[in-house]
Amino acid sequence: MADVIMVYPKAGTYGIIFKDLPLSLICASTILYNKGYEIKIIDQRIDKNWEKNLKKELDKNPLLVATSAMTGQPIKYALEISKFTKENSKIPVVWGGIHPTILPEQTLKNKYIDIIVRGEGEEIFYNLVKSLKNKEDISKIKGISYKKNGKIYHNVDAPAMNLDKLPQIPYGLVDVNKYIRNGWDEKIFSIQTSRGCPHRCGFCFSPAYSNRYWRGESVKKVMEHLRFIREKYNPDYIYFADNDFFVNMERAKELFIEIKKEKIDVIFGHRGLRIDEIKRMDNDFLKLMQDIGTRELHMGAESGSQRILDIMKKDMDVRDITLVNRRLIKFPGLLPFYNFFSGVPTETKEDIKKSTDLMLKILKENPRAQVQSFNQFTPYPGTSLYNLAKEYGFKEPTELEQWIDFDQGDSAKNCPWINKDRQKLMDMLYFTSFFIDKKMMHLNSKRLRFTLFRMLSNTYRPVARFRFKNHLTAFPIEVMLKKAYFKWVNKNL
Repeated sequence: MADVIMVYPKAGTYGIIFKDLPLSLICASTILYNKGYEIKIIDQRIDKNWEKNLKKELDKNPLLVATSAMTGQPIKYALEISKFTKENSKIPVVWGGIHPTILPEQTLKNKYIDIIVRGEGEEIFYNLVKSLKNKEDISKIKGISYKKNGKIYHNVDAPAMNLDKLPQIPYGLVDVNKYIRNGWDEKIFSIQTSRGCPHRCGFCFSPAYSNRYWRGESVKKVMEHLRFIREKYNPDYIYFADNDFFVNMERAKELFIEIKKEKIDVIFGHRGLRIDEIKRMDNDFLKLMQDIGTRELHMGAESGSQRILDIMKKDMDVRDITLVNRRLIKFPGLLPFYNFFSGVPTETKEDIKKSTDLMLKILKENPRAQVQSFNQFTPYPGTSLYNLAKEYGFKEPTELEQWIDFDQGDSAKNCPWINKDRQKLMDMLYFTSFFIDKKMMHLNSKRLRFTLFRMLSNTYRPVARFRFKNHLTAFPIEVMLKKAYFKWVNKNL
């Protein structure tokens, strides 16, 4: 019998493409697993019979059922898990993750949720499970919020952990072979080697979630992690999913030198790079990254307007985006992916034009460069742009369920300063941004449906670029088809 049941929620349309490892649940299990507790992880994205399998575990009377949720559609499915648990047992339901950490009071007002683990979960979750097993008082456990006799209590925050003292992550709790990215034949393995971020970007949850405190594992610890993954799971691609891997540049360089010495023959990718970090890297550093097999560099460019970047608190010069892009031309192994988004309060059509012009310039100057997408601003709780959005008429959700409709591809319903014409433009730019470069051609799956998709993408690219460049929104047939498709997908998830 499992002591703890953990259920990972669906992620909506995003989860159709990317089915990465449920790191939030696996990591939270680390200390528990190494202390001998039995843990069962059920993943809604993978397990079509999750209700049947969860019911089977509930009948064995575990200590608790835990889930994790980010703002948006994951909340819908985390609530589905919680409701099912409550309707079929009297077992406490525990939530963790970004959204409940930032809004614990509102989250706990939901009748299906009993306890929240705030912030990093390994030690907090272990202390909670141990106390429940021993029938001890949980009022002294740091880092949790909970309900008792109809009242909500918030215990003091838990201190930051020493990452080097954590045991090896128990990836074996899931079948790693079931986690894929659609369109990729490579076996991808996501890891984290640091926590937090010291920057103050106004759209990001991290300043509120980590109080701008960054910690990285030692190079020795990361190398042990990489060896373990390589020997046990033999991935083709290792993706560093840190919020910001390059805060300590000397640590990064030392790690890359060790990887080169040991000849760890995999592809590497990075999430969350900053333009100013790439700017600080000299040519030897960039060559070292290329030599060890680094391929994707996902960077936050965000906007082509300096005024908007300043509102976002990006603390960077828009001119550096072009400078960095040109530098990377010299390193053909490194593929820069740039993230942009639009829709923040006070943004004008001219600001948006500066962004689209910059994207096209980036692609022209560096044929290997790619635009990840032109997302739409979503007011996330705990961010400074959230507070700005309230000044411009954004109505704060008063219940947990109201956060479900927060989607980066459909912002107007949450952003009253965006009128119908602006939304129409943003929808077109969002859709066409996926096709203005050759990223769809990098889907390396040899399956027939992806071969056909690559052919269609190649055919549509000139149309996408023309619409994108000229901001043409007439007869948006492709946008309507996209919305209809995702509506059908969400209905049938």
